Amino acid sequence: MTRRCIGLDVHREFAQVAIWQDGHVRRAGRIAATPEGLRLFADSLAPTDEVAIEATCNTHAIAKLPGGAGRAGGDLEPAEDARDR
Repeated sequence: MTRRCIGLDVHREFAQVAIWQDGHVRRAGRIAATPEGLRLFADSLAPTDEVAIEATCNTHAIAKLPGGAGRAGGDLEPAEDARDR
Protein backbone atom coordinates (compact mmCIF):
# COMPACT_ATOMS: atom_id res chain seq x y z
CA MET A 1 0.00 0.00 0.00
CA THR A 2 1.26 3.46 -0.88
CA ARG A 3 1.30 6.16 1.79
CA ARG A 4 -0.67 9.28 0.87
CA CYS A 5 -0.45 12.51 2.87
CA ILE A 6 -2.77 15.42 2.19
CA GLY A 7 -2.19 18.99 3.33
CA LEU A 8 -4.84 21.71 3.59
CA ASP A 9 -3.90 25.40 3.50
CA VAL A 10 -7.11 26.90 4.86
CA HIS A 11 -8.40 30.33 3.87
CA ARG A 12 -11.67 32.02 4.74
CA GLU A 13 -13.65 30.70 1.75
CA PHE A 14 -11.57 27.78 0.46
CA ALA A 15 -8.77 25.39 1.30
CA GLN A 16 -5.90 24.72 -1.08
CA VAL A 17 -5.07 21.00 -1.24
CA ALA A 18 -1.66 19.38 -1.80
CA ILE A 19 -1.01 15.64 -1.93
CA TRP A 20 2.27 13.85 -1.23
CA GLN A 21 2.49 10.34 -2.63
CA ASP A 22 5.35 8.18 -3.88
CA GLY A 23 7.85 10.92 -3.00
CA HIS A 24 6.12 13.59 -5.08
CA VAL A 25 3.94 16.55 -4.13
CA ARG A 26 1.17 17.71 -6.42
CA ARG A 27 -1.42 20.42 -6.22
CA ALA A 28 -4.94 19.05 -6.01
CA GLY A 29 -6.94 22.24 -6.38
CA ARG A 30 -9.28 23.93 -3.95
CA ILE A 31 -12.22 22.83 -1.86
CA ALA A 32 -14.91 25.07 -0.43
CA ALA A 33 -14.30 25.88 3.24
CA THR A 34 -17.92 25.15 4.08
CA PRO A 35 -19.34 22.25 6.06
CA GLU A 36 -20.69 20.75 2.83
CA GLY A 37 -17.42 21.17 0.91
CA LEU A 38 -15.39 19.72 3.73
CA ARG A 39 -17.74 16.76 4.13
CA LEU A 40 -17.41 15.99 0.41
CA PHE A 41 -13.64 16.15 0.79
CA ALA A 42 -13.72 13.91 3.89
CA ASP A 43 -15.90 11.38 2.09
CA SER A 44 -13.30 11.16 -0.70
CA LEU A 45 -10.53 10.11 1.70
CA ALA A 46 -9.30 6.56 2.04
CA PRO A 47 -9.12 5.15 5.58
CA THR A 48 -5.32 5.15 5.29
CA ASP A 49 -4.97 8.77 4.12
CA GLU A 50 -3.15 11.14 6.46
CA VAL A 51 -4.42 14.72 6.53
CA ALA A 52 -2.63 17.77 7.93
CA ILE A 53 -4.50 21.03 8.45
CA GLU A 54 -2.66 24.29 9.04
CA ALA A 55 -3.08 25.38 12.64
CA THR A 56 -4.48 28.92 12.55
CA CYS A 57 -7.66 30.54 13.79
CA ASN A 58 -9.27 29.84 10.38
CA THR A 59 -9.03 26.09 10.99
CA HIS A 60 -10.30 25.77 14.54
CA ALA A 61 -13.95 25.35 13.51
CA ILE A 62 -13.17 22.73 10.86
CA ALA A 63 -10.33 20.80 12.49
CA LYS A 64 -12.55 17.84 13.32
CA LEU A 65 -14.58 17.64 10.09
CA PRO A 66 -12.11 15.78 7.81
CA GLY A 67 -11.40 13.17 10.49
CA GLY A 68 -13.90 10.70 11.69
CA ALA A 69 -14.23 7.67 13.87
CA GLY A 70 -11.32 5.37 13.23
CA ARG A 71 -9.19 7.86 11.32
CA ALA A 72 -5.76 8.61 12.70
CA GLY A 73 -5.61 12.18 13.91
CA GLY A 74 -9.31 12.78 13.38
CA ASP A 75 -9.83 14.22 16.83
CA LEU A 76 -6.75 16.44 17.04
CA GLU A 77 -7.03 19.98 18.23
CA PRO A 78 -5.29 22.68 16.14
CA ALA A 79 -1.49 22.58 16.69
CA GLU A 80 -1.71 19.15 18.37
CA ASP A 81 0.64 16.52 16.96
CA ALA A 82 -0.69 12.98 16.48
CA ARG A 83 2.72 11.62 17.49
CA ASP A 84 2.15 13.01 20.99
CA ARG A 85 -0.64 10.47 21.59
